Amino acid sequence: MSYQNINASIIDKWIKEEDWEWGKAISHEEYIKALNGDWNVKLTPVKFVPHEWFENLKGKKLLGLASGGGQQIPVFTALGAECTVLDYSDAQLENEKMVAERENYKVNIIKADMSKPLPFEDESFDIIFHPVSNCYIESVEPVFKECYRILKKGGILLCGLGTEINYLVDENEEKIVVNKSIFIGIIRKVENREEILKFKEEVMKKYPNATHYVLAYKIFEEEFFDDDGEPSKTSGLPILKCILGNNLNNTCIIVVRYFGGILLGTGGLVKAYTESAKTVISTSNIVRYIRVRKIKLVYGYDDISKIKRIIEEIGRIKIGEEIFVDIISEKYTEKVELEIYISYNICDILKKKIEVDNIINVNKSETKSEIIFKEQEGYMYVKLK
Repeated sequence: MSYQNINASIIDKWIKEEDWEWGKAISHEEYIKALNGDWNVKLTPVKFVPHEWFENLKGKKLLGLASGGGQQIPVFTALGAECTVLDYSDAQLENEKMVAERENYKVNIIKADMSKPLPFEDESFDIIFHPVSNCYIESVEPVFKECYRILKKGGILLCGLGTEINYLVDENEEKIVVNKSIFIGIIRKVENREEILKFKEEVMKKYPNATHYVLAYKIFEEEFFDDDGEPSKTSGLPILKCILGNNLNNTCIIVVRYFGGILLGTGGLVKAYTESAKTVISTSNIVRYIRVRKIKLVYGYDDISKIKRIIEEIGRIKIGEEIFVDIISEKYTEKVELEIYISYNICDILKKKIEVDNIINVNKSETKSEIIFKEQEGYMYVKLK
């Protein structure tokens, strides 16, 4: 099975078994609102796209590239665009067809792999709407080349891109009420499990005798949720999806529920816990951080200019995230000792560049211009200015 086929099958599974947020088609009511000019769409998980970016859509030929699911294309159709949607997920395309049939409009639905040549003539579209999906393919360059080919001169390409930039939050809490049940969402920046346990103890002390204390967190690469007695995957998982959907890291959300006497059902619970998490995230102070490694270089004075040149070259690389290279300290004794923070995913590039330039043989000491490359275990986050 190919890389793309594996991805498509995973997305189909998310939609059918895990209630994936980006696989939920819009409702009839939302479609009617769009017909009346009340609409919003997203390119990325967090922010709505400004309406003025689209100009007037009436009569425009629009391609939804990797935009299946019945979320955006129905809106663009309601606004008067002639729409084509291309996706490789059967489940996403089924949702697209379902909405079109329900609302009785025509849409051109195509199943294809966007990493291959697109099945369209040159200059076919006025607008290409391409939500975040670069994370599901091995290379984005072929996609952009094809977009350039099929887009009319002066056309519009709206593209959302996933990056490795993460977001951390200050502590905050918000309360919502759903059918007499009270949901109190509390969010806090955490670094380890001990801090999470302490956080939960404080919440339980502050809000005693609650029916449930539902928890979800992401710390570096670790993800976890606990439904705390609610039906499986109706509470903790929706909270975790909100954390991941907003690129939050080192973040824990606890939603305290006081039962109000009315059963909400599984769908109602998912909606209530999702709304509670979204509400507390939306009112929080969110700060951009980037994942970095701490590197120490030890080298001779003859190599100062070479090392400086390599670090400057690294700082100009663009491979999908905001590049971060920052010198922490410099010491000049018998050798030069340089400590730097460097973006997590270009650490290996730095090491390779040093090797290619024949400046370093890692862990060898017989060369005259020895450079010791020391990489701190794990990684950390540095605030972006």
